[in-house]
Formats: sequence, C-alpha cells, structure tokens
Amino acid sequence: MLTPLQGQSQPLNLSWVFSLDSLPVGFGSSLSESQAGSEHRTQLNKAINELSGLIWRKGGFRFWHRRTNNGRYIFYCSQDKDRARQKASRGLRDAPQMERFSCGGQLTFTPSFLDRTLTIALRHTHHEPYNNHELSNAVLEFIRTYDNCAQPAEIFRNIQAARPEGWKSVTLHQVYYQWHLANSKKF
Repeated sequence: MLTPLQGQSQPLNLSWVFSLDSLPVGFGSSLSESQAGSEHRTQLNKAINELSGLIWRKGGFRFWHRRTNNGRYIFYCSQDKDRARQKASRGLRDAPQMERFSCGGQLTFTPSFLDRTLTIALRHTHHEPYNNHELSNAVLEFIRTYDNCAQPAEIFRNIQAARPEGWKSVTLHQVYYQWHLANSKKF
C-alpha cells in the first residue's frame, strides 16, 4: 500500500514504461490500433481495466475511467472531491458514502503497440485509502441460497449469525438490493 513518509504530504508524480509482454495481463496482438478492429479494442480495454484493478488492490486507491483520448486511458481517483460526481438524490444507499479528499489523483495508461510498451503515469497526493463496501462472493452466495424463501431482514440476521467471509461490512440495504435483483428476474 502506498504510505507517506512521516510528515510527508508531497504529491506523487511518477511515470513508468513497461513491456506489454511482461505485464500480468494480456494485451493481445502486436497490430496497431488502426490495423485492428473492435475485437482488439475490447481486449485492450479489458487489459487496462485489469491493470487499474490491480493497482487498486495493491495500492489501496481506486481510480475510475473518465475518458480515452488519443490512445491514452485517463482515470481519476474515486475519492477526489474536486472530481466527485454530484448526486441529485441523497436517499437510501446500499453502502456508506466514501470519504473525499483534494488529492488531484490521476492515473494514465498509454499503450504503444509499435514498440510493445505501456507508459503508466500516476499523480496523486496520499490520503486514507478507499474502503471497499462491495459484498464478498461468500455473502452473495449466502444471499442467493435464501432469496427464494426468506425476506431481506431475515437473510440479514442469518448473515450476522453465520458470519460468512465479509459479513462485518454488510448492510441491510445491500441485502435488500441483492434480494430484489434475484426476485425481480422471476416475475
């Protein structure tokens, strides 16, 4: 996890160049973007998204894809308050709202199939890492086993009693949402 040195609040401003063939994700063919079709772009998009997920899991900071411009994939820190998307409604949420910071976080991926490299640039000021409120696979499976025969409140109580992996962060709203999704497909 990225952690600042004692008392350090300097923003990171880093750039790395990697060989596409040495990365832990598959980037596909050596064709340039102009020579390849949408299948090539789909594989490239998948590889970039896998890398951003890997950076999130290893570094603790989650970035969201904003745009692709001239072959550059531009992501912003999901906790950057200056780039937060404004919500019209403050109604019920299935997870707590994340804490926001003025971090100026930007992550850019620039692949080059001509020389088989990927340039990754990161600009970010350290803050509390993103707290993931997604349901674990164990909790999702637990909800699926009860969605036919129990109400959301009962499923929630059963999760608290059974304690499957990830049970501590589960909210009643998340259980209701998953229960609703499962049952709405039936009717």
